[in-house]
Amino acid sequence: MVKKKLSKKEILHLAKLANLTLSEKEVTKLSKQLTTTLDYIKNLSELKTGHTPPTHHTVNSTNIFFEDGTTNKRRLSKISKHYIIKRIL
Repeated sequence: MVKKKLSKKEILHLAKLANLTLSEKEVTKLSKQLTTTLDYIKNLSELKTGHTPPTHHTVNSTNIFFEDGTTNKRRLSKISKHYIIKRIL
């Protein structure tokens, strides 16, 4: 894999798009950091994911809403400015 270092011109262009003003020190620092990040992403793109099913959530939560008329028994109780919670341990 060939590592491509981002040029000063590219860093300044990204900064302009993000409406940031960068010092020379920040440009140098960001150049190294963004190059490392892009290299990591390139590593991820080399993984064989052809047999991996696409997902949109990391947990399998379904029907997380309460039916009409029921109450959430896990909610916090509020007394004046403080909340009361059940003891954890």
